[in-house]
Amino acid sequence: MFNLTVHVKVKQNSDISTFEYHLGEMAKKCPLEGGCIYYIVNRITEKVDDKIRDIQGEYMIVESWESEVAWKKHLQLETYLNHYKDALVDLLERDVYFLEDMNS
Repeated sequence: MFNLTVHVKVKQNSDISTFEYHLGEMAKKCPLEGGCIYYIVNRITEKVDDKIRDIQGEYMIVESWESEVAWKKHLQLETYLNHYKDALVDLLERDVYFLEDMNS
């Protein structure tokens, strides 16, 4: 299994409704792709550190794929190319984290 999470932040002055439309399309379509175990998009609402503060325009995408090969194939498919690479990449800042399951 190949797991990753992507912390996405909308760049200042970007249209959040357009951004959320394309993330929503990804959330609907990616789970239907071969090799996708789950694909979940979450809107971050609060950050807890020394105090709780509201968060706007930040999202966490959690993905699990059967293999790294399946994930790399996803990066070449229409959903990723149209709704992420072409539509969103210029509107966001992101951090990608590859995860290792400590229970296996």
